[in-house]
Amino acid sequence: MHHGGSFSKEDALSYDGGEVCLFRNIEKDVMSYFHVVQLAKSVGFKDGDTLFYGIPGRSLEATIDQLIDDASVSEMMKYADQTNFLEIYIKYNEHYGSNYPTDADPSQPDTITEQLRMDRRCFWNLCSLVKDIGGLRDTRNVSVEEMVAMFLHVLAYDEKSRSMRADYQRSQETISRYFNNVLGAILKLWRVLLKTPQPISNNCALDGTYIKVRVPAVDKPRYRSRKNDVAINVLGACTPDMQFIYVLAGWEGSAVMPLASQKPYTQLYIS
Repeated sequence: MHHGGSFSKEDALSYDGGEVCLFRNIEKDVMSYFHVVQLAKSVGFKDGDTLFYGIPGRSLEATIDQLIDDASVSEMMKYADQTNFLEIYIKYNEHYGSNYPTDADPSQPDTITEQLRMDRRCFWNLCSLVKDIGGLRDTRNVSVEEMVAMFLHVLAYDEKSRSMRADYQRSQETISRYFNNVLGAILKLWRVLLKTPQPISNNCALDGTYIKVRVPAVDKPRYRSRKNDVAINVLGACTPDMQFIYVLAGWEGSAVMPLASQKPYTQLYIS
């Protein structure tokens, strides 16, 4: 049983660091998930950690599977009859109860990108910025990383706090509160994320798009676009190297672009 290390996917999937504990004279016929967990607890397994097994002599990436119940243990024991020994790996979860990825997950190619639409490097950079500049701090029960993960999850999938309760094991009020805390911290990053306003050169491309919004019922006619969506009209300017240098947002969907370009409503300079 491999324990004390972590999975790595730099080249091929591997379990780096830690130690190996050998258990002998295992009764294969009576082995169950309960027995496997008891063995794992003797080397540091705790609630929230995950167990995986691999087939000796074969690629870990091709054969690794998760142990979750008696059925998965029975499947694992089929290979024990052929090899006379198996390799079990403990994946530690330091943030039990949260759903943000902290380690390479061998069952997913890139969990953090799939869940948060952001790669690992960008995620940790953003966490550092909201700490150092935004002033966001860990609380007794929730880390900054989990707050940022919940925030990004909402933005990435337009999730409601009600539907995220099971994923993060947090109450609806907690998810909503920390979403607003992270939003406030990110707004303080404007000096880092937004460019200083500069004149737009003639060598750029302009185009507009609609972004759907929610407005009071009385205002819906003004925001109704020609495509019959309730939206705002957004103008963007892009340089030849595909960098957005100017965004004008906020005009009602019924406004035509020539009118919108004459009188700016909200100007954003994107870095």
